[in-house]
Amino acid sequence: MKLANAVLLLELVCLAGAEVQKWIVFSSFANKKVFAVPAPQSSAAEPDAEEAGKGMIELAADFSEPVGVAIGGVARGQPVLYVADVGKKTILAFDINVASDSISLTKPERVVVRNQPARWLAVDRWDNLFYTNEETNTVMKVDSKTLRAGKQESVKVYDQTTKLVNVPGGIAVDNYYVYWGNKVDGQVHGSVIKGFEDPPADAGPSSAAMLAKNSLSTVGVCAAASNIFFTNPGAGHVYGIKKAGGDVAVVTSRASSPKGCGWDGDGTMFLADEAGDAIFSFPANQQVIAPMHHVTHVAQLEAGTGPTGLVVFTAYGNAGGFAVLASFALAMLSWQ
Repeated sequence: MKLANAVLLLELVCLAGAEVQKWIVFSSFANKKVFAVPAPQSSAAEPDAEEAGKGMIELAADFSEPVGVAIGGVARGQPVLYVADVGKKTILAFDINVASDSISLTKPERVVVRNQPARWLAVDRWDNLFYTNEETNTVMKVDSKTLRAGKQESVKVYDQTTKLVNVPGGIAVDNYYVYWGNKVDGQVHGSVIKGFEDPPADAGPSSAAMLAKNSLSTVGVCAAASNIFFTNPGAGHVYGIKKAGGDVAVVTSRASSPKGCGWDGDGTMFLADEAGDAIFSFPANQQVIAPMHHVTHVAQLEAGTGPTGLVVFTAYGNAGGFAVLASFALAMLSWQ
């Protein structure tokens, strides 16, 4: 299905008063599993301790060290969940199935990248898969044609010759630019770097530029419409900056160990608190980056869940079935 047709289908379904399901999909490094919880309605009350784990669905298990999660395949009509399993040095793909109030994955999974210790993933709207490899200090890409052909071939987008790739962490894309964080010496090599998804041939490494250098270590990196958010779990901070650059601000310190984050494609950013076993949300599209006054505790998970990577997935449906839309602000991952 062509992208334009897919978008038109989603618009028609929405206009028909369809049921909307929004799911927060996250990895658990501690439990070696991937889970989903329904995103609450905006009017929902914050959960208390007695509600821990309410609504959690186990999607997949038997991972070694699952960290990064991302969603693609939406434009083709079959959404796919990608999971980076660091321990097995693979990126796995699962077809996503949705029905009334439920979400599941088709098994067995497919291996799309092998022998690469990727932790952090992102997928753009054209279904190109990006990941970072901290062992080789590289930002890598698997283009959509390669994925569809079932070939396990990656190409290098940026490497340490730029001086701006130093143990790269979370990664985000917005269909034109790629953003990544550095987990070591961010105040020297950059806390967040902005480059091109397809760097100009005549510019090469010089086409990447430092967007922020305030944080010594960056783990999660997420893109909203005009803002970039990034996390430092050790400091307990989530920072924000405009995509065009400018001042950096701490937008929230409510999470005890903020890791992955994901945009819902609308007005909300969701955040995984690994140490706090919780999911938070905050507005994603503020005009001026500043401390948030409206940070919502949207889900309290079972003790020891430790959410790490996170992505938001939305399905629109009616009695005839469901169409799907995934936010392309894909979740970013963790320092492990």
